[in-house]
Amino acid sequence: MSSTLDQKAALDILALEESMSVKRDRQSEMMHGEQTSQRRVPTVPLDSTGGGEREIERKLWESEERYRSLVLATAQIVWTTDADGSTIGDTSSWCAYTGQREEEIRGMQLLDPIHPDDRQRVLRTWLQAVANKSLYETEYRLRRHDGVYRFFAVRGVPVINADGTVREWVGTCHDITERKQLEADLQESERRFRLMFEQASVGIAFASLNGQLLQCNQRYSEIVGHPYEELIGRSFADITHPDDLPLNREYLRRLLKGERHTTPMEKRYIRKDGSIVWTSLTLSLMRDSAGNALEYMAVITDIGERKRAEAEAAAHASQLEATLTAMTDAVTVYDCDGHIMFASPTAQEVFLPTIQPNYYSRPLDEHLDRYEL
Repeated sequence: MSSTLDQKAALDILALEESMSVKRDRQSEMMHGEQTSQRRVPTVPLDSTGGGEREIERKLWESEERYRSLVLATAQIVWTTDADGSTIGDTSSWCAYTGQREEEIRGMQLLDPIHPDDRQRVLRTWLQAVANKSLYETEYRLRRHDGVYRFFAVRGVPVINADGTVREWVGTCHDITERKQLEADLQESERRFRLMFEQASVGIAFASLNGQLLQCNQRYSEIVGHPYEELIGRSFADITHPDDLPLNREYLRRLLKGERHTTPMEKRYIRKDGSIVWTSLTLSLMRDSAGNALEYMAVITDIGERKRAEAEAAAHASQLEATLTAMTDAVTVYDCDGHIMFASPTAQEVFLPTIQPNYYSRPLDEHLDRYEL
């Protein structure tokens, strides 16, 4: 009777086989008291009586019609093979897609539309599944009838007889080209981000909403003076100067409340050796498409040299002012626009006996008009 089974009905009958197999397995366990945790392969017993044959034939005819409708309605390629996988059963959807004729898909010619770089891997995977009577699952590039290769996800399952032998294989090929393109675009985007992230001249770090560092680039590690492996999982507060923490936390609060999109500030970090480094820090908050807060991003630059230069300039100016103040000569310093920036005590006494409130903001010629020099 098994020789009369129509392979075109294989997909539909799998559900019937599963149900009948489970019932028979339970009966066997009750009779022999055997329990097993192994997953059983679905089988379908065939009734040898005339009435049983007619009922099966009727069900197969109905399932064949449903199968044909499935093939016509779906974009998938549906295929079947014999037990050893060497002879293809229904070839209509395969031939329609690949452009092969039925006589061209016997034996190894079936592999012709598969991309040459994928063929050996596909063949090994298929032969292994056939030998093990296991799920066949792979991906490959398949040549369409117009010569264009597209990616397909392929799955095949063995249909098992009651005696444990494989009756046939049933499978599908599903076009996943769009998904593969999205994956490729994502990988390229991640590659560009990684390159920019690692090669950036500024320090970049990502932190969780509770302040734990999740990721940072090499430049960030260099600026703050801690090894990368010691930074990840650590709170930013651990390496922040105590005097800068209140403002830092206030800026984070503003970001969370949506009051600011970015918050620039100058901040000091404490390095592993105990030294202090000044940085220019810009904080921002990463959100998902629904607006939910995800994580913080920090971008820092080392402004230590600028801070040292500013301190040196301030010290020099203070020293200069002290020197000029101590001089007995009348000394006046003007800016490029002629405004008085500094007047020594002697200059104020000799030239400007009456000091007005806007004295230092007035231009030079307004002062000179009062005196005959």
